[in-house]
Amino acid sequence: LIELGPDTTIALGDSIRLSIDNVVNVPDSTLTVSLDPSYLDTVFNDPTFKPLTSFRYFLTVIDSNGCRATDNRTVIVDKTRYVYIPNVFDPGAPNTNALLYISAKFPNHVTGIKSFRIFDRWGNAVFERFNFYPNDPAVGWDGSVRGSKGHVGVYTYFAEIEFIDGEVILYKGDVTLLRNY
Repeated sequence: LIELGPDTTIALGDSIRLSIDNVVNVPDSTLTVSLDPSYLDTVFNDPTFKPLTSFRYFLTVIDSNGCRATDNRTVIVDKTRYVYIPNVFDPGAPNTNALLYISAKFPNHVTGIKSFRIFDRWGNAVFERFNFYPNDPAVGWDGSVRGSKGHVGVYTYFAEIEFIDGEVILYKGDVTLLRNY
């Protein structure tokens, strides 16, 4: 009898330990064990295996009498992208809303922000940053436009963000610049 355990879900970037310890309950030293897909042979019992995509694996065991047992398990990689770009900020505010920058709940899931561009209502570029990492206020927009305070209003942004699985996602939206302070 083989029991790989229930299907499981892990977050992108998390590791999973695939193990055949205590999976086979037949104490037979002449067991033949095979894994499918076979590339998992190299990651079994490796606590640092970090899959980038969901997969299903199968384990088949044949004992010395030719009895065969098989089980399979699905590992789902949750690719929810925890990226946050505020929709309003006030450059004069005495708190964290004074700068507009890109945040990531799990910064290690982001390999880089390829571009972050902000445009005024006429389509003129007012801010650009390239090739940086999330959660860094030093690369954020302070609300200035060509050295002067930007006008209160709605601006459009585009951000190209690359994740550890190689996917590049274009985030786009608008942000309101306020001046209450």
